[in-house]
Formats: sequence, C-alpha cells, structure tokens
Amino acid sequence: MEVVATDNDTEQVSTSGLAANEDAHIQGVSSAVSDESELESADSDCNDDDCDHEAFIQHLSTLPENGNTTPFASERFALLYTLLHSAHPLGERNLKFILHIIKKEDVSAPSLYQLKKFSLPGYHAPSLVYSDLGEPFYMNKPIDVIRRCFGDPDISKTLQRIPVSHSDIVTSSCSSLPLTVQDEMYILGKEMDALFTQVRGLVSCPSRILVEKPLCPLCEMSIQEFQAFIAPHPLKAKGNGKAVVVTPLLLYSDDLSGNLSKQWNLLDCWCILFAGLPRKMNHQLRNIHLLCASNTVSAVQMMGPIVSELCALEQGVEVFDEKTQECVLVVAPVLAIMCDNPRASQIVGHMTGRPSKFCRVCLADANESSDMIAELRTKASSMVEFAKISFANGSAKAELKTLSGLCDMPTPILKLTLDPYQGTPLEALHTLVLGPLKYFLHDVMSRLTKKEKEQMQAFMNAFDYSGFEVIPKPKRICNYSGSLVGRDIKAFAQMALFILEPYLSAGEKEVWIAMLKVFRIAYCGTLRTSMLDAYQGTCDAFVQAIKEHNPSMLKKKKVHLVLHLPAALREFGPTSAYNTERCEAFNSLVRCQNVHSNRHNPIRDIAVGFSVREHLTYVVSGGLYGLNNERCSPAIRELFKTTEVLHFMNGYTPKTHTHGEFGKLEASRKLQKLSDVLIYCKCEQSCALGCLLDGGHYQLQQHGAEINMDALGYLYKCTAGTKNATIKVTNCIKLFYRNKIQYGILHACFMERSSLSYCLIQLFEEMVGSFGEPILNDIDCPLLTLTKQLLLVPPSTLVCPVSICHQCSSSCTLKEQSNGQLLFKHDWNNDMYAYNIYCYQQGGYQQGPPAYYGGTQQQTTTVIVGQPTISRVTTVFRSSSDHYLTLSIVMTVLCVFFGGLLPAVLTLVALFLSLSIVVPLPIWSVFDCLMKKWLPSLDQLMSRLVGWILG
Repeated sequence: MEVVATDNDTEQVSTSGLAANEDAHIQGVSSAVSDESELESADSDCNDDDCDHEAFIQHLSTLPENGNTTPFASERFALLYTLLHSAHPLGERNLKFILHIIKKEDVSAPSLYQLKKFSLPGYHAPSLVYSDLGEPFYMNKPIDVIRRCFGDPDISKTLQRIPVSHSDIVTSSCSSLPLTVQDEMYILGKEMDALFTQVRGLVSCPSRILVEKPLCPLCEMSIQEFQAFIAPHPLKAKGNGKAVVVTPLLLYSDDLSGNLSKQWNLLDCWCILFAGLPRKMNHQLRNIHLLCASNTVSAVQMMGPIVSELCALEQGVEVFDEKTQECVLVVAPVLAIMCDNPRASQIVGHMTGRPSKFCRVCLADANESSDMIAELRTKASSMVEFAKISFANGSAKAELKTLSGLCDMPTPILKLTLDPYQGTPLEALHTLVLGPLKYFLHDVMSRLTKKEKEQMQAFMNAFDYSGFEVIPKPKRICNYSGSLVGRDIKAFAQMALFILEPYLSAGEKEVWIAMLKVFRIAYCGTLRTSMLDAYQGTCDAFVQAIKEHNPSMLKKKKVHLVLHLPAALREFGPTSAYNTERCEAFNSLVRCQNVHSNRHNPIRDIAVGFSVREHLTYVVSGGLYGLNNERCSPAIRELFKTTEVLHFMNGYTPKTHTHGEFGKLEASRKLQKLSDVLIYCKCEQSCALGCLLDGGHYQLQQHGAEINMDALGYLYKCTAGTKNATIKVTNCIKLFYRNKIQYGILHACFMERSSLSYCLIQLFEEMVGSFGEPILNDIDCPLLTLTKQLLLVPPSTLVCPVSICHQCSSSCTLKEQSNGQLLFKHDWNNDMYAYNIYCYQQGGYQQGPPAYYGGTQQQTTTVIVGQPTISRVTTVFRSSSDHYLTLSIVMTVLCVFFGGLLPAVLTLVALFLSLSIVVPLPIWSVFDCLMKKWLPSLDQLMSRLVGWILG
C-alpha cells in the first residue's frame, strides 16, 4: 500500500491495487473526441472552470442505486471516486463538505476513507528509478502507456499504424513518413503478406500489409541472397508468429512552475503522445501522458531511465490489441521531440548561450552564413566532436566547444535510433510567434503616437472577425505589445496587415508580407507535398527580406530556424500535428496536482495522480483489467458517456449538432415571413428582403422548388458547418454550391413550418484578370466584389466561416464620438472586398469542391505560398482555356489576312494552351510575359478586330 498526498495537511491511502501480470493487456486511455477548435487552443494554462464541479455534483446526487456496477460498489461511488482523482482535484475540506451535503439529503454515500482506500484492479503504480547521478524520482513507464492505449476499445480503433499509404495531401505526422521499401520480398511460408519497410532509421520490420505483386526471382539469386531471403526477420522471430505493429511516439519536455503564482518551484516534466492518433484527439489533454515530473532532477538527468525504456520499445513489446483481438508485437520508435528552443538545445547537447555555431540543426555561423542553411548536423558527426572535446583540456576544449557549438558530454538521447538534431522540429509558437512576429510588432507599436494607437483601435473595432476563433483585444494589442502572450499575437497576426498597412514603410511592408506567409504555412492544418519547394521559397524570401531591410535581425537564432521549417514539414507533416500549445495547457494539470499534494514527496504525488486517473479512464472505457481479464459493466460505461461526466473528466462539452443543422442551436427564435427578413450586414440601414426584391435591387435564386415568401417560419441565429464550426448570421462564409466553392454573407437562417431549412446568402464574385488569374491587392489577398445576387440554399451547403475584409477606400472615414472615442465607419457603397489569406483557421483560398465532398478539383489558386520570382499564379486549369481558344481563333484570322511567322507561332501556342488540361508554370510564365509585352488585352484585341472587319 502506498501513501499518496492529496492536500496540504493530510495523506491519502492509495491505490496499490491487485497485482497484475506483466503480460496482461489491461490498460488504456480515454478517447473521447474533442472539437476541432481544441487544436487551436491558447498556449496559456487551462482554467479550473473547464471542470464544472457544480453540475457534476448535482448529477451524482440524483443517481439511482441499482444494477451491476462492476468494478465499483455503485454508480455514486464511481462518480465520487472520479471526483477524488479529478484532473483539477479538490482539497480534502471541500471533499468532506461535499460528502456531508450528500448525506444530509438522505442519500447513501461512502466515507472519504473508503474512497481513498479503494483500488481499481489491474493498477500499476509508478516505478522508483534513479538518474545518472543517482537521484531518485518516480516514472510512469512508457510500456504501461502502450498497453493501455492498445487495450482501449476506442483508442485502438482510431490509432493509425504504419506504413500508411502516401498521398499528396498530408494531415498528420504518420502520413508524412518517408517509408522506403528496403527489401521487396515475400516471406516464403506462412506469412505471404509481410513487406519489409524501414521507418526513420529503425531496423527494418515486417508490417501486416497485403502487397499484390508476384515474385519469382529465385533463378536470379545467389546462394547468399537466397539464404538471406528465406531467413526469418529478427522481429518476426521475436514475435513468434504474432503480427508486428509500428506506432511512432512523440516526446514532449518543458519546465513549469509548481506554484499558482507561476514564478517559483521549478518543475521539469516529460510527456508522451501517439503520433498515429487523429489530430483532434492527439492534442486532447486526456491523450497526453505524463511520464515524470521533478523539482529536484533536471530534464537532462531524467533522460537516462526514460531512454532505456524507449530503447526497449524500439525492440518491440508484446501487448493485446483490442482492434484485432489478438496479441501483437508493438514497435514504438520516437518520431520527434517537441519542446521549445532552449530545451531542444539541452536535449541534443548544444550550447544554449550564444555560440558561434548558434543553430542546433545545422552548422550555420551567426556572423557569416546565418541567412542560409549550412551543413546539417548528424548524430555520427556530433559523436566525433564530443569525443574530441572530451579528450581536450583547457583552452583547447573551450575552442572546440566554440567551434562546434556542443557541450562537454553527449546526452542519453543519442542512444535512440532517432537523430535528435533533425528530430527536434521547428516549433511555431516559440520560434515564430514569440520570435520575429513579437519583435516586429513591438517595434511598430513602440513608435506609434497615442493618437495613432487610438486610430488603430478604431480600425480593429470595425474589423469583421468572421472565421476567427480567438478575437484579439484592441486595447491590449495597442498598449501592452511588449508583454503579449502567444494567444494574443497569433490572433492579431491573422489581421495584422489590414490594420498596420498605413503605418508601415515599403520595406517593412515587404517583411511583414513575407513573415505572415511563413506564419500561415507554420500553422497549416494540411499541406501538399508537391508544394514543399514553394514553401522553401517562401521561407527564403522572408529571410532575404530581413537581410535587405533589417540585417541586424539575422543574428537572431529564431530567424535562422525559419529556414528549417520546410524540412520539418517534409519529415513530420503539418506543424499542427506536433505543436506545443496544447501541451503547454497540460502544464496546468501538473501544477494543480503539485499544489494539492502534502509537499512530502511531490514527485511521487504527481506521478501517482496521473497514473490513477489514466487507469480509471481506461477501465471505464471498457478495457480489460485484472488477472481474469474482466471489463466494467455496461451501466458504468453508459454512466461515463453522459455529458456531465464527459465535461468533468475531459474539460469540454461534446457537441451534438451535425452538419447543416440549426434547429437546436438557438432557443431564441420568432415566427416571421421570409419576405420580412432584414438584410443585417454590409449596409447602413436594415432593409426588408421583400422591398429589395420588389425594387429590383436584388436577384433571388432558389435551390430546388420555389419557396413561398409569405409563408410563416422560424428564424434562427446560427447554423453548423461541415468543419464542426458554428456559423452565425452576418458571418462571411464559404459554401459549396453547384459543384464549386463560393463565398458569401449569411443573412438569415429560415425554417418553414414544413421543417424545410434554408439559408439566405448574398454572394461574392472574384475579380479576375484577362487570363482568369485572381487580382490581388497590395498585401497579396484576392479581391472580391459583393454582388446583388441572393441565394436560398439548404444549410448543408455551408462549409465554414471565413475572413473576408472590406477593401477600404478614402470614403471610409474616422469620426470622433461625443465621448471622445474614435469610430471607423465603412462606406458600404464600395462593394470591393479582400479574402484574408492569413487567417489560418479557415483553410486556403480556393475555388472548386473541397476534398471532403469527394469532387474533382476544377481550379486551385495558391496565393499564400509559391515562387515569388515567377508569378503569383502557380497553377492554371482548364477554366482559362476558353480565353486561349478565342485567342487562337483571332490569331488564325490575322494569319489569313496578313500572314507572317509570329502570328502563326502564337496561334499554335494558343491552340496548345486551349487543349491542355493543366498549363505548366514555366510555359504559362513565358507566354504570359510575351502576351503582356507584345499584345494588348484580349478585349481590346477583339474590339479592334471587329472594328477593322466592320470598317
């Protein structure tokens, strides 16, 4: 029996539990799916309000006591045990008072001592281990985390195993792994479907993937090759006929304060995540597993026992897989290490000060080659340098350390197959947001006058925040720019150029445009592998812009690390799969566990608290536990699926609405005629829809059968998009209508008494050039015009809210109110708008059906990244071929009347372009330059030709 601290003045008798077999497959972790918005959670800590104690306590006081509730005595006992081991634990005084209230209500309840003494079967307590210097600390073994994960019925079904099929669109770390076939050979005998693959330096291992490719190379093999061909693989021999499953891991390390003040009592912690989980689950707090935390042992010293456990996982461990209902051999290599830049340098043995070789990824020199990528560091070359440093003495050792940028001794992380120098990818929050973005924002704000800051606040107050999940606070941005946190800077960066453009010089504007394009790439949810070279060009353009306009910034390590962003995207996928924002929020749980300990042994208290909670979550999810491999009763499973319990345990309320549904989102509704619906947005005065249609100012198109404008129906304020996003009336939206993506403004959500639902949309129309390319404004955003066309469409056509900003002109004015505050008023007679490409939560600007509709893409115009030296338009599809066909006809007429070589050549080129499905970029660029130089626009050419023929 172990003693576990839970409050300042008492000790808790805890959870040693029944002894479990080491080979039992009994432990897992919760898999409740979080909302997509949790991925973009702020980097600050979670509030205690995430766990609604009041609703939870009210819920447990109304439970009946009946039915089978294995392994708990009753449902009420199960909920009280959950309350005792919650992520935000209560003090003992509060727990006693809650039990007292329950008993006063004549409800049977266990005592606090009974709750503390109770132990769930199958629980494994944290292990006492020792650092390389002999300092003790407690650790939850990674093998226990693996067993709980594969034994959980929900997690094992969603966990992605590799190798996976590779595609151009990458959404997770697993789908970006460069899996190379080492030996394309079948195993002769029983396993005819095993394919050898190599996973990021790990020894080749067979995966259960069926490869339909006949093989008969025996006649071409030598004796040695044939013997190697039929020899059993080491991992297959170790598996003894069991399937081999590869699931990569992500390590996370950080330091945090163990006090509520966040200033004292430094703690170092290590956590582990599964790279194969979907992104919306991977960053859920319940799926971040604490290994250890200590205020006496540093993170580097704790690496020794952790690395020993991880090396064992690389060799394979036998667990029970709930998905296949059989024992499998799990190989779990470390894919990447997530941490901030100082911690990354400590982990790989790089000097954390200002050495000459200031980059941990390459050998770039801060004084010479900081604007380009130098020779990459490798584990082998670094081991040679470590050996030289260890044998040197005095000044020679100091000189070697300065030249190499390495410390005295290698760290234990080098024992892994992972190359840590390339395995600590760029972290967007600490490298970009709290780096160049914060530097340049503070530089701009520091030179603005008080009057200019008031004007800037007025601009921000008038900004349309459609598509924004976090709305920046104008006063905080303008007056406290030097103390902004990552959440504030990320929110403001998505609108920065629309607000700061009047206060930037030409050089600063160029730097900001390049920097925000890098910011948009760094927070991409998906990426295309075919665009990785373009991403590299965008990052290079940013560094070159800084070199030209602010060369002193090149000595900043964070500016140089931006050059390594495309390599990280190529190796590990989108940064949203391994960003640290959600892990930073996890720090609050560690801090809360430390605060509610008795301070006798906080290292043990933190480890035990997390292990008990993870095992509890595993058991109530339906995993096997105990020596007899039992499961919890169905009543317990249903109890822990209720909204109140999910909200309490996981910190969120699961959304019940589906795509295209708005009937249940807003209770405030009123009966009204559709013709009386007011057009709320983008106009000085609200006007009734019937009046606008009768006056001929607007044209209404209806989806399907015509709707009676005078029929009574209910108006709602919200609807649900395909990306699980709530769309509000007056939001700018993206919709999929008539087999293409369109943009518009949502004016009303209407439901007839016949239960038919419709949304009233006012459409935008994109502005295109002579050859179909989008016209961009000064900050590289596509221009749109607000049309007079209205649509009545089903809510299922709505995708998500997007950020579309008014393209202000001189007619948009600032006015001073009676209270002295400035008010910015848009001129709605100006119907020109700009699509905000820097808002990363809404996806890229595109026309054509999105991937989740399963359609064929018609046209995609990438304006965020690309090759800036050639053209802003990176791809042109058949939508522009009609112009070239018309041009070929014009050239043919010119050839007939005038003859000559040049018109004939242009005719052939135009005819080729009109028949091509996709125009390659070099051909398009050359022809575009030729047309702009030697010929007028197509319309002028046609008018001249018609005039000449008629004249």
